[in-house]
Amino acid sequence: MNRRQLEDVTKSGLKLWYYPKVSLEVATPSNMPEHLDVKFDDWKQIYGMDILPEIKKNGQLDPNFVRWNGRAWVIEPGQSRWLALNELGIHHQKIIVLADEPPFDYENWEIKNKKDAEKVFLHSKWNDHHGLGYIRRRKYLVDDRPKIDFTEMKEHPRASYIALEKTENGVKLIFCNPQQLELKEYESNLEEV
Repeated sequence: MNRRQLEDVTKSGLKLWYYPKVSLEVATPSNMPEHLDVKFDDWKQIYGMDILPEIKKNGQLDPNFVRWNGRAWVIEPGQSRWLALNELGIHHQKIIVLADEPPFDYENWEIKNKKDAEKVFLHSKWNDHHGLGYIRRRKYLVDDRPKIDFTEMKEHPRASYIALEKTENGVKLIFCNPQQLELKEYESNLEEV
């Protein structure tokens, strides 16, 4: 990711596109586990429910996240939901894609704010770590993204760039992970800098 791309993500921002129904083939897990029961047991430990009966009874409640990995559109996170849908013979999925324009020719709409996001997540809540909380943590909604002063950009070995932003009590460092378009903020008071 170059400086211009980073500015686009943080200033104008890529958009979240919600697709209520696309083919399973549009985006697939980046790797297929050998033993589905292990993947489904992990889901049960994390969420406290069996994914197969839950999806069979209620359908897919939260969408899968889709990203371009340089070769194909892959599910990440949401692989267990995709595997369960496939296992149950359901041939479509709900997805969310982070892109400048809608990449697929299916019905879609832009998720512009928290209220829009809450309409498409039926299982998770804003403060959860997963699902809707994933959008919050990644700062995917334009209003949630930090405003960065790009006059003080520096290269960093573990991130494309670091932005330095002066705060009342010190300095805020903002790292960008280019593979996941993830922004992380760290604050320090002046005595620690």
